[in-house]
Amino acid sequence: MQFHVKDLDKLSLSEMEQLLSGSRKVSFQIEDIEQKYELIVAVLKAQAYAKLDKRGKGIVRRFL
Repeated sequence: MQFHVKDLDKLSLSEMEQLLSGSRKVSFQIEDIEQKYELIVAVLKAQAYAKLDKRGKGIVRRFL
């Protein structure tokens, strides 16, 4: 399964969990530090991180 950086912030919690529980190692690399922070902020906003329960926050943290 391939994701583009622009799509990572659009994943649902269940999609993140499936990606994390997959049997293959998944990694992605972003060279620019500003792009890394933009991705992190976009994912946190898209998931409404502050409103997630403990389990949901754990999934997002592992994903990031």
